[in-house]
This record gives sequence, C-alpha cells and structure tokens, in this order.
Amino acid sequence: MRRRFVYVNLLVAPLSENRKIGGAACTYRPIGESGCGTCPSSCGIKDLCYAKMGVTRFTEIRSKDRMGDLEEIARFNRTLVRHHVSGDCFKEDRLDSPYVAMLIRFHEAHPEITGWLYTHNIRAWDEAGFTSDTIPDNLVVLASCDDAQDVEYAKLHGWRYARIVLSESAPDGKLEENEVYCPYDKQKDHGKLIDDIKVTCTRCRLCFGPHPFGIVFTMQFPGRFEQRAVQRTRAARSIALNVLA
Repeated sequence: MRRRFVYVNLLVAPLSENRKIGGAACTYRPIGESGCGTCPSSCGIKDLCYAKMGVTRFTEIRSKDRMGDLEEIARFNRTLVRHHVSGDCFKEDRLDSPYVAMLIRFHEAHPEITGWLYTHNIRAWDEAGFTSDTIPDNLVVLASCDDAQDVEYAKLHGWRYARIVLSESAPDGKLEENEVYCPYDKQKDHGKLIDDIKVTCTRCRLCFGPHPFGIVFTMQFPGRFEQRAVQRTRAARSIALNVLA
C-alpha cells in the first residue's frame, strides 16, 4: 500500500519550472483571509504579497479546496521542493499543527527529498512544540522576519531567517553580520533583466544549504499602488520593511 500525504488547500506541482526557483517541485496554498486562508494576520506584507499578483496569483486561487498529495513529488523523482510558493502553515490564524506534522512525516519518509519554506510568526511553531531541533535536516524552515525583534528571536531559538528590503540601497538594505543577499534578487535589484538572470534557487541553494544565518531578499515596487502599500505597511507597524512573503 503506497503512502499518502494528503491535505486540503494544497496544490502540488511536481514538475514546476518556476523561473526563479528552477527545476524543483513546488506547492501552493491559499493566502486569503477567508476560512481557507493559510497566512497569519500578523504577516507584515499581506497588502503587497507577490502571491496576489501575476501567475502566482492564478495558482494560489486554484489551491483553494484542492486536496494535494505530497507523495506526487516522490513519484516524479523530484529531490527538491519549495513548499508554499504561496501561503503558509496556518488555519484560522493559528498554526495548523496537523499540517506541519504531515510535512515532517513526509520528509522523514523521504530522506532523499530536501524541502524549504518560509513562514511568518515562527513563535507559533515554538509554542506548538515544533522547535528548530525537532525539524528533520531535509526540511529547512526559515523564519520570515518583520522587524529586528523577529530576527533576534529567530537567532536566539536556532531558526534560520529571511527578511525583505525594498532595495540594496534602501536604509534597511545594509547587511547585518552573517547575512547574505539572494543572488537572484541582487541581480534584479541592479537592473538586470529577468531573462538574463541565470541563477535559480536550485542552483544557488543558499536558503537550504550551508549558508550565513540570514537571507536578504529585495523587492522593487515601481507602481503607485505598490508604493502606497509600502507606506501603509510601514505606518501600521512603525518599522522599516524587513519582511519575507
């Protein structure tokens, strides 16, 4: 009898060829604020999440009420999976512990598959008993940090972390000790066209391999709507934007 790792509000794309991620399997979950939303309300960039835009938005919509089976990743012989290109691990604003437990069981059952994900409110993981030392080595969890306090919490509790800045030249763009810029985002931030950027997550592997403690991503918002969203977020939190989606 074959194993199944099935969960609702989960779309599994074992043959995804996301331009930035590269040749890895991907999963998608709904970000919405409805009953099937999987992102916590504390997310610092919910008003400007990339999963609300472009192709990712269409896949995110399709993930709602979808019953996905992580075992599809193994059946297609994928060795890398980027969990939650959209969405997170929450349900009704609380950590969805059965879902997190399933992720852990899947990676324990498949030591040949390495997965990585970014999650907001890493404190909820610790409070639910999913501390950094309980996560298998082939499932890399990065805390998406909204401010300096989140970064310090992640460091103190042994979590890798990630944060987003508007650009390398922004006031918050200076790297802290043991941080490194995402090579893809760095090239994009310097004006390189997407078609000319050759590095991908599957080639780089900084987020899920040996690397400095923190990963810094850049996010450019040329439009008026996006600039207003940034201003609203900063005003609401009274901090510089140091967030990962």
